[in-house]
Amino acid sequence: MLLIIAIYAATIPLGGGLLMLFAYGVWGLTAVWFNLLVIRAVLRMISAATGKEEHWIFK
Repeated sequence: MLLIIAIYAATIPLGGGLLMLFAYGVWGLTAVWFNLLVIRAVLRMISAATGKEEHWIFK
């Protein structure tokens, strides 16, 4: 089940997120939340690597 969530979460930036949200309800919300965690982690790594101020999503 986690693999399915991860696969769908990976498709969210490609526009599959909203479709999944309607189709799967709670599982869709879980995937969206998981995807946001991944995006935040990536942004945090980028901001740490560049030494710039943290992204607005962290405030």
